[in-house]
Amino acid sequence: MNKSLLKELPGLVTAGVITQETAERIILHYQQEKQTAPNNLTIILGILGAVLAGSGVLLIVAHNWDDLSVTVKTVLAFLPLLLAQLACAYTLSQRKSDATWRECSSLFLFFGIGASIALISQIYQVNGSLDGFLLVWMLLALPLVYLLSAKTVALFCIAGITWYAAYTGYERYGNIPIMYVVVLAALIPHYYNLYKNRPDGNFYNLLNWFIAISITVTLGCFANHNEHVEEWLFLQYCLLFCIYYFIGRSPFFQSKNLFANHFLIIGTPGIVTTLLFWSFSFIWNDYKIPGVNQVYNNLLFYLMGAGLIMVAFLAWKNHRQQKEQIPDPIGYSFAVLLLLLIFMHHAISTAVFIVNAWTVLIGVYFIRKGTVKNHLGIVNLGLTIIAALAICRFFDDRIPFVWRGIFFLATGIAFFAANYWLLRRRKRLAK
Repeated sequence: MNKSLLKELPGLVTAGVITQETAERIILHYQQEKQTAPNNLTIILGILGAVLAGSGVLLIVAHNWDDLSVTVKTVLAFLPLLLAQLACAYTLSQRKSDATWRECSSLFLFFGIGASIALISQIYQVNGSLDGFLLVWMLLALPLVYLLSAKTVALFCIAGITWYAAYTGYERYGNIPIMYVVVLAALIPHYYNLYKNRPDGNFYNLLNWFIAISITVTLGCFANHNEHVEEWLFLQYCLLFCIYYFIGRSPFFQSKNLFANHFLIIGTPGIVTTLLFWSFSFIWNDYKIPGVNQVYNNLLFYLMGAGLIMVAFLAWKNHRQQKEQIPDPIGYSFAVLLLLLIFMHHAISTAVFIVNAWTVLIGVYFIRKGTVKNHLGIVNLGLTIIAALAICRFFDDRIPFVWRGIFFLATGIAFFAANYWLLRRRKRLAK
């Protein structure tokens, strides 16, 4: 039951805002909701128990594996799969409303599928690759997400298909993992269902984390790594982080606490890191604008076009929903880099200066925003961005030591002065 609401009910009844009967109905409603709500601790312990028990069985069998006949090995290879299917059948028929049974039995079957495929391949010396094994495993396990409403299996499917995409795109240099997109698209109905029914649930928050990290890891797999294209991959990542930032700034995620705003947590440092990378002149020295044929023949540029449309829509929507007195520059960092890469790639000194100035502007924006909101965390975020830029410039040989020292000194004084001033202001307000 919501404790704060429970404390308020007697006062509301006394003030005549609600009747005693209404208060009792509210209490009854929350009691019933608490009884029907799944116990997250029980689910987590059950999942850990299933994983540990399965691992123990596999280790015991592996210890005596070489002494077993082919027939016994085959039976043992299919045994976890059979037991897991029986557990899932029992869950569907007798325990369908029990979240702990659903999650544990589906996870048991998830690992049973992978173990059976691996063991049969080893017993009969079936040739195959790691990416093929991961893809078949994830495709066979995917229906469990919907048959048993298995939220944990959905997380493992995202992790597995991310591993598949990374191996296909990075290890096998240049292969495009199309099936990664297919599996993620197949999980969209599950994501939408959690968004509509349990937007504040732990599994929904975890799903957002997994999806955001997965896309960040695998984005580079969709670029044909041709000459003079790698630099544009950084712009694509900046574009992705700007999309994350605008999603995190939307009213839905702004209403959540910071640690539940996964897109903002990933997007903000991602944008700043990209800007710091391009603040070095030696990066610009090796850059050459790609030719027309390279643009047409590389999937990266088509993804960039789709990303530009998406970020423009999100920026327009956020501006329409939130009227801010201070314009937010960080979400438009991709536009600054895009214009510099196209029009200023020959004027390296000017491009580097603009990137540094834009980074300082972002830091000043957060300092100003934190001051207006009386929020030490936002102020220190802005100061941290400027301090990170100062550290980067410390390794810049073109800047004299005196100027580097002055920059560090000014940043340190700003840290102290801003925190001291805000704390003094809070004390005055408290008095």
